[in-house]
Amino acid sequence: LAILKRSIEEVAQSSNLQDVRVETAPFNVDAGEESKLSEFAESYNASVALWVAENESALEIHFDFLQDPELIWGGDIIAVDELRFLKEDSGTLARQFSAVSLLINGYAATILDEYEVVTELAEEFSQTLQLESNFEESASMAFAIGWLYQLAFDREKPFQFYGQAAERDPLNAQVHNNLGVTYYSLYAIEEALSEFEEAIEINLELAKIGSMLGASVA
Repeated sequence: LAILKRSIEEVAQSSNLQDVRVETAPFNVDAGEESKLSEFAESYNASVALWVAENESALEIHFDFLQDPELIWGGDIIAVDELRFLKEDSGTLARQFSAVSLLINGYAATILDEYEVVTELAEEFSQTLQLESNFEESASMAFAIGWLYQLAFDREKPFQFYGQAAERDPLNAQVHNNLGVTYYSLYAIEEALSEFEEAIEINLELAKIGSMLGASVA
């Protein structure tokens, strides 16, 4: 379990990445009981928890972002939930964990409104993931890059990488939702509505999408 948390109170928040630290704590859960891990992380006042599932050929990093996104950057952006890497050698493993670190630090910089830092980390994260042998077919990697650029308020890169994710996984409602949010932030209401409607058609249970659709229509 890795936990990222604020080390200072809201009333005295300083815009300094040194005030956000990553802690580790041992915690074992059985398959299907991952929610217990999130509850454990919340007891630390954590912002995000992550855990690893692996076998001989693959490494899956699962994320649980515990802070309310509305309190951080606004809008109903759906966060990354996992990244799946292929295990090849120690060099690739080091790069893969480095990529995860870049993603988490980008999230930390977002919490602290350090958007230039988020942009720098997004660039490095993008370059690192594109070195992975399964990048060309991985929708989750493209989604993760688009998400980090979206947190940086980039006006172009989210479209590029969400577009790649949509091509690789056309029935991914989260991708269409985040594309809708990106269009909506640029006041491209017609395009935003199209993406939200596509997301709803795929998955009616995504309540966040419905709220953004309502805001767009209003």
